Amino acid sequence: MHFTRLIRAWRFVVPSLVLAAGVAVYAGNASASSRHSSSSVTTINLNIIPIPDLAAVYVGIKEGYFAKEKLKPNITLSPSGGPAVVPAVVSGKAQFGAPAYSDLILAVSKGFPLVAVASADAAGPTNATDYQYLVTTKKSGITSLKQLAGKTIAINSLDGLGQVEVDAALSNAGVNYKTVHYVAINFPQQAAALTSGRAAAAQMVEPFITQIDGENVGAKKLVGLDHAVAPSLPVAVFFTSKSYYTSHPSVVHRFQTVIREAQQYITAHPSVARSVIPQYTGVSGSLAAKILMPFYPTRTNTAAIQALDNDMKKYGVISKEPALSTFMRLN
Repeated sequence: MHFTRLIRAWRFVVPSLVLAAGVAVYAGNASASSRHSSSSVTTINLNIIPIPDLAAVYVGIKEGYFAKEKLKPNITLSPSGGPAVVPAVVSGKAQFGAPAYSDLILAVSKGFPLVAVASADAAGPTNATDYQYLVTTKKSGITSLKQLAGKTIAINSLDGLGQVEVDAALSNAGVNYKTVHYVAINFPQQAAALTSGRAAAAQMVEPFITQIDGENVGAKKLVGLDHAVAPSLPVAVFFTSKSYYTSHPSVVHRFQTVIREAQQYITAHPSVARSVIPQYTGVSGSLAAKILMPFYPTRTNTAAIQALDNDMKKYGVISKEPALSTFMRLN
């Protein structure tokens, strides 16, 4: 299974933006005067996944960074990730989206004119500091990756980050990744898929790993999935269309400023990220206090993104690797 289902889902939004892939102008070149040339507030439609990775958005609201930059975010939450987020931006329904980096790389490889404007988060440098794992239940009897050969594995979206990472993790363990069957299940429903036996293992992120562990089911972490690709892997990314990037450089630059300042604030005050998670994930404050959190660096590990780009080609998710220089426009 490669692009068929994903491209079928995106087929209806290809029109004008795919044909409008001009040369993008760096938003960071916008002058300070152009950033605040208008006193009016600009509403931006933002489509994101409801997971801790995107805490900077809500910290940006809470701490007034959006207001300071005269931006008003209108947020849509898309649990399915890239298959919903990418079409929203391509069609113009959203000015900014935030799926996984793999979703953006896949879209760019298929000709969609999109650009990354800010990394949302990153995993830790070791397996123990990862926050996305291949998980089974303690009752499953599965204790190693080798036992997953021929089994069904739940991932958030087909041909997305989870599929690439599980392929990499299985290959690293000497398992033929082509023997497993993937089923797309949104993160909130993955625990039920494990307990019902619909899936033998699942690509799970926080807060759902901690949640299933507290429901008398018992989560067994088999391997850190981000670390299977590269240490400190950037996971989620804020992006926009090339046409919006070119025509609204001031808005893009102000949005980048919001995210950067929010991430700096989170780094200095880690508890603030936990405090906003219940607002958009639906988990309790007590659960948010326990989960393993991602990092929110202001500098992007481009070597790790290149490793992801390479693995997407290696495992057949893309047929040609797009050069990072064609879509990376981070400030």
